[in-house]
Amino acid sequence: MDTTVRFTPLGLATTASLALLSTGCALLGPDALELAPSTTMPPQANVAPASPGPPPSPVQVDPDDLPPLPAQLTFLEWETGSVKRWSREGGAPRTLWRAGTNGEELCWFDVSRDSGIALVVAAVPGEESITCSEGQLRLFDESRAESVHLPTKGYLGLFALAPDGAHVAYVSVENVPHTHPDFDQDAQGEGEATLSSIATTAPHEVRILARCDVSTATTYNPAGCFASPIIFSADSQRVAFADERALWEAPIDGTPPRMIIEQQSVTHRFQDPSAYRGDYRPMSWSPDGARIIAAYLDVATGGNSPAIIEVATGTAYELPDSVDDHFPYSEFAWAPDGSALLISNWSWGDGTPPALRLLDVLRSDEATPLLADPGPSLTHNAYGPAVAVDGGLRFGLRHHDPNVVDGNGVFRSAADGSERVLLASLPPLESENDGPGDAALGRLSWSPDGDAFIAHYYDQEANRVLVGMADGSGLWDVDTVIGDSFIWSR
Repeated sequence: MDTTVRFTPLGLATTASLALLSTGCALLGPDALELAPSTTMPPQANVAPASPGPPPSPVQVDPDDLPPLPAQLTFLEWETGSVKRWSREGGAPRTLWRAGTNGEELCWFDVSRDSGIALVVAAVPGEESITCSEGQLRLFDESRAESVHLPTKGYLGLFALAPDGAHVAYVSVENVPHTHPDFDQDAQGEGEATLSSIATTAPHEVRILARCDVSTATTYNPAGCFASPIIFSADSQRVAFADERALWEAPIDGTPPRMIIEQQSVTHRFQDPSAYRGDYRPMSWSPDGARIIAAYLDVATGGNSPAIIEVATGTAYELPDSVDDHFPYSEFAWAPDGSALLISNWSWGDGTPPALRLLDVLRSDEATPLLADPGPSLTHNAYGPAVAVDGGLRFGLRHHDPNVVDGNGVFRSAADGSERVLLASLPPLESENDGPGDAALGRLSWSPDGDAFIAHYYDQEANRVLVGMADGSGLWDVDTVIGDSFIWSR
């Protein structure tokens, strides 16, 4: 669903619901927020395993006659360099955008909540290679069936499409050399970075939301102070971003940005690490706009501790048992009213936090485990969490041991984790070392209302994709249609 939060490394970043495409450029794939072993862990919930009975067997689809869906899927067709859409009505996919004949390649795309606007980043050939940092923003308006080039200057940094499709926000950097000094040296960058917005109804009118001197530009931080994701609020009226001074919110109408919470300067990071605690980088707004999940760069641990920040007061508190190293790993999904977070864990061994838990955001020290203990020395590995509009839970479980009860599959459950139903079986992981970020896992994504899912994974090195209904009424094998880059929308 749109509210799932995944960690995106520094550099070029996208919104919470994103598609990152491998083009050999600066865009990085979505790693996820990770969880550290718990020091105080509530007892495991006594929840029964999934209900007996196998899920439906997947049906091979006709690529030109796809079944109807409760939402729309926009995806990349690698062979033609096209962005296509599987509509609610089904039938043959429609082409929204296709790469030109001048050698350009697709770097990234996003889709508005109502599917009406698609934002495409196309890399253009440079003197030596194709680079996404010199790419072009393209806007596709379905109502007018036309593609418009958006004006950007210099180095293209961060970008985001508002959920309602009314605005695009992006960072561009002018007069900055492509070769930056190493991040542990004094910065030599020159020029200015600007955070700007464009109304999709007037795509050539640029409004500057914030400016920044990019004297801090480095290889590690090529956009200078705007080195964090740009995150739109759910109502599309504000963007959150971070620089070396603070975490900010900026109204899309051009009103000056407001500081949410102050953070240490870049001087401490490079010259006196012992005095530097870390920076907040925004990851996701709560649906009601009252809170932001941010990744807190913790120099002491070398990881990122996820935190919830109250937008009005700047009060911040770290999520319990959370740190972003390599393993364990976590994803977060907001409840529709913003009152709770569904947190999935990926970890091995005794003493790790529960694989799936529900956190009351007003009482961050209390989290309810939702899965029963699978047995001695075993743990569930959960991923792809979502909360449906009716409060029901959605998630996936994977494990390398085929004997773990309910260890591999896509599930739905009641809000308390009971009444778990297996919607699709997935194969065991090929190795106990497989995990988030590895090809063996892939992705699990839910439609905005939680009534359909798409599961991408690898089985015996073969690319596999399943699309299914949360009520168990349908499951389709769509390997011949969709790859590993896709976005749900209404």
